[in-house]
Order: sequence, then C-alpha cells, then structure tokens
Amino acid sequence: AHDDFLSPIVFLDGMAVLADPGTFVYNGNSEGRAKYRGAAAHNSLVIGGETRAVQKFNFGWQRVRPDAIILDASKGEDAATITGRFGEWPEHTRRIDLTRTDLHIADTFDSNPGAACEWRFHLDPIWKHHTKTENGYRIETADGDRLHITCVGPFQTATVEQYDYSPSYGVELSAMMLRLTTHSPNG
Repeated sequence: AHDDFLSPIVFLDGMAVLADPGTFVYNGNSEGRAKYRGAAAHNSLVIGGETRAVQKFNFGWQRVRPDAIILDASKGEDAATITGRFGEWPEHTRRIDLTRTDLHIADTFDSNPGAACEWRFHLDPIWKHHTKTENGYRIETADGDRLHITCVGPFQTATVEQYDYSPSYGVELSAMMLRLTTHSPNG
C-alpha cells in the first residue's frame, strides 16, 4: 500500500545501498503513516510535483496511479536488467542494470513531459558521510566502505539531504538521500 512503482531496493556485493524507508506506524499517527507511503519516500521519479495517487486515511487509496509496466526483464548469474515504464508518464522509460558491484539507473524521456522532474534515492543508514565530486558524490560508511555515485543529465540541482528511515515500528533514524531535479528533462 505504498506509492513505490519502479523503486528499486539495492544491495551491492552484500551491502545495502538503496533502501525502502520503512513503515514507521500503521495507526494513531496519520501524518507519519502518510509520510512513509507517498512517492517522495521511495527511490523513484516524480514528474510535475506529484503522482495521481491519493491516500485514504491510514490504509488504501482514494485514487491509484495507472499500473507501471515491465517492458523487459532478464537475470543472469552475474547481472540483472529490468526496463519499465510508468503508466501515467508514457514518455518516460526506466532501465535498471545491476551487477554484483555496480548499479546503473537510466531514466529516458522520448519527449519533454513539460513539467519539472524530481528523483529521490534513499541510501541505507549504514552510509554516514558524503563528499561532493566533480560529477556526483563519494559516500562512505563508518567503517570506510565507499560508494561512488555519478550523476549524468541536465540536472538543475543534485544534493544530499536527510530523510527519516524506519527500521521498526515507531522508530525513525536519520539517513542520507540523493535528490536530483530538472525543469526540462529530455533524452
């Protein structure tokens, strides 16, 4: 019951990289419940500021988005690829290529959707420190493990921000999120 179409959860070489922020609460805190269910809480793309999904109080939806479509999926011993398209944004295609040590997410636009786009990628809380590089970020764990993120595209902003991760009921931990925006995606 989350607005999480085409939102990957990723482990590289056994280490959690992209996380689902969790649930936090089911009843008794409608704001907390809504925060963790919306598209902004997932590793996704939103065109035009919001999706068509409208939440009901605590559970269910007043209105759902059109289904996402998996166009192609393949899995081998050392790699996996999945290509999909959001039902509400047919001009967009998302391809995810994954190996044991590399993740590549490519969002392609057949035409400009005429609205601003925002990407959010929620890093697992094991990632503690970040350093800006020429075209992205170097992210590190407290133990010194490193992740290199390269951002390619006409982004107006690329920032690392905080988000709330919920590992269990009623618990929130601060974690890092990569947020990218552009006003005119194309190609």
